[in-house]
Amino acid sequence: HKLTPNQKKHNSVIERKRIVIEHVNRYLKRFRLLSSRYRNKQKRFALRFSLIAGIYNLQFSTSILGFRIGLVNKPIKQYQSELEAEINKDREIHEKQPFNPKNTPSQQVEKTKSTTDPESELFVKGEHERCFAYVANTACDRNGFVLGVSVDAGNVHDSQMFHEVYNKLGEIKKNTQAVAVDAGYKTPGIMREIIEDGKIPCVPYKRPMTKDGFFYKKFKLPT
Repeated sequence: HKLTPNQKKHNSVIERKRIVIEHVNRYLKRFRLLSSRYRNKQKRFALRFSLIAGIYNLQFSTSILGFRIGLVNKPIKQYQSELEAEINKDREIHEKQPFNPKNTPSQQVEKTKSTTDPESELFVKGEHERCFAYVANTACDRNGFVLGVSVDAGNVHDSQMFHEVYNKLGEIKKNTQAVAVDAGYKTPGIMREIIEDGKIPCVPYKRPMTKDGFFYKKFKLPT
């Protein structure tokens, strides 16, 4: 028999509550603790499930729902001051006027800040994933043993965290011959730091970010 209008309304109320629970279950099943057969010790199942639930609660508490927009000081780019000093030194040699600094701490920009966790920052990945989070960078040896870790806000790029992780290696750097990084760390400042430290930078090839049909920025026609 067909449902009455009151029964349909009642089902809609229940569905709105149930869908929230289904979304939580979907997230927890990403860890495959609930979606597949558990083959570890049973006494540790509750502990592992509690850890996964804690990760979800942390992400939920720093979600985009609780935020405010305010003015913060614009961060100075890594190596910006050193780069400007070298350029101005070269300009003085050639009897030219030095450049004014581009970034100063007095400049302010608007940023979205979390009201539940002010230390986190808005992490954006693609067009859909937006949440307040943290990012972690690690340095390890060829065997995968972790040598150094750096944790920062979610809006900090990997290239800006390299200096802190690299300095944490300490005495280990003396016996290091090469430093392998991914394309995200392929910046002039990072390459300069590695080379000046007497190490060989190993980075993957990164295609020039140029539109189709245009020459590369440093391309020169043959004469």
